[in-house]
Amino acid sequence: MSERKRESNFTNAEIDLLLHLCNTNKKILENKTTNAVTWKQKLLAWEKIHTEFNSTTDGQSRSIKNLRSKYDSMKKEVRKSVAKQKKNVTGTGGGPFISEAKLSPALEQLHQNIKLSSDGLICQYDSDITHINLKSTDADEFDFGIMMEEIDDTSILEENNSPSNPTDTIRVDFSDYSASMLQTAKPKELKRKISTDIVVDQVPTTSESLFEKSRSLEQTRFNFSLKKKSTVSSVATKYNDLCTSKAELVERELKILGKKEQEDTIEHQLRTTKLKLEIEKLELEILILKKSTQS
Repeated sequence: MSERKRESNFTNAEIDLLLHLCNTNKKILENKTTNAVTWKQKLLAWEKIHTEFNSTTDGQSRSIKNLRSKYDSMKKEVRKSVAKQKKNVTGTGGGPFISEAKLSPALEQLHQNIKLSSDGLICQYDSDITHINLKSTDADEFDFGIMMEEIDDTSILEENNSPSNPTDTIRVDFSDYSASMLQTAKPKELKRKISTDIVVDQVPTTSESLFEKSRSLEQTRFNFSLKKKSTVSSVATKYNDLCTSKAELVERELKILGKKEQEDTIEHQLRTTKLKLEIEKLELEILILKKSTQS
């Protein structure tokens, strides 16, 4: 078996040139659609990159296979670095110190081209973010990506934070609410102060009013039960009528079939009699012919 010939390592200039050419054709090379058309486009793109690469460099001539394998290995390096950075962010502090993985400017440009496949999609309904954008060194000026709206009226905060302010039940319409709205700012209804006055509407104060309400409730239940029974009885009556109609229809169909069978039997007998008469007629004609020939 012949050993594989080892090519020389890529220089920094060759790496920069290869990444520049691949970045120019990134829409074709990073297209995830797989069919005959895209495969042909990628093949033509690599042939173009191969021609431009070898015509620009003064060093060793590189084949399409070498260029593609180098490009794939650089993408693997970028994905490995991003995965390592994510793992370091979620660490708990134990073990030896791990320095932050930094990419070269050329690999950082490649990272931007394959960001979706290397970093993945950002979850819209969770808080497991792996980075924090800082506006300044002040801890009070963190930008967590989604910040609550600033409150112009500071009196709302003072009244809500005061211990003497009682907690009221706030009614908010959540009919159009969705999970993505959990990251939005607090609704204005929740910021508004609600009066502590209790609205009393038709609250019974005497035993008579309680008796009247219980009596009306019992009457309502009785009416509902009567209505339910009447509905059930009407449905049963309709079902019985339907069954009776179907039974009558079946009896009529049976009578019609019986009459048709009798008619078919009579017709068969008539045809049989007719055939017998025709046979006798033919026999008589044959006898007559025989007698005429003998005489």
